[in-house]
Amino acid sequence: MKKEIVVVGLAGLVLGFVMGLVTPKLFNDQTVERPYAPQTPAADVPAQPTMAQFDHVIKEYQSLLESDPKNIDAWFQLGNIYYGLEQNKQAVENYNKVLEIEPQHIAVLTQLGNLYFDTGQYQQAVEFYQRVLAIDPTLSDVRVDMAVMYRRLKQPDEAIAELKKVIEKDPKHATARMNLGIILRDDKHDNQGAITAWQGFLDNFPEHPMSARVKDWVQKAKESS
Repeated sequence: MKKEIVVVGLAGLVLGFVMGLVTPKLFNDQTVERPYAPQTPAADVPAQPTMAQFDHVIKEYQSLLESDPKNIDAWFQLGNIYYGLEQNKQAVENYNKVLEIEPQHIAVLTQLGNLYFDTGQYQQAVEFYQRVLAIDPTLSDVRVDMAVMYRRLKQPDEAIAELKKVIEKDPKHATARMNLGIILRDDKHDNQGAITAWQGFLDNFPEHPMSARVKDWVQKAKESS
């Protein structure tokens, strides 16, 4: 029991480290990816961790699993550690252990989608995001990521359809509005549609850090129309 308490106590630290590591930067002129709020790793987590630095945590989880092989949280956190360390084969193996026990585990399905997203395996990412959304269609951030994957698969119409679903449900979703404009401009050559999408962003987020850049996009789209 004492060991379990110690290990579970590490979970927040590990997940914070992983999510801080895998959250892409938002400020670029391409589609905006992974709109999850960045998390700063705890002070005692190295900026560029190595396997050796997490070895003791891994051993704790592995020890716990020897006595409790169906401990979903332990499998999940091991997957997160390996994901953060870019040991993707081991991450997938541990995530799949969770799915063997709980096939509809949303967090694991999402992490697998994210892993395939990050490693350029776009179709696999879409398939996992679809599984997530089949369980909970209200997860707007997952739908935005899936739209980015559709775009990279050269399926802009599917991407646009997904982003419009997000905006219809959540008009305040900044990333969906920015991405919709980018795809309309660059993939559909629809400057007016892009302007409309970005104006919706500006109307809803006049003080957003990206507002100045979006205004510039609008101006350039008007000039080229």
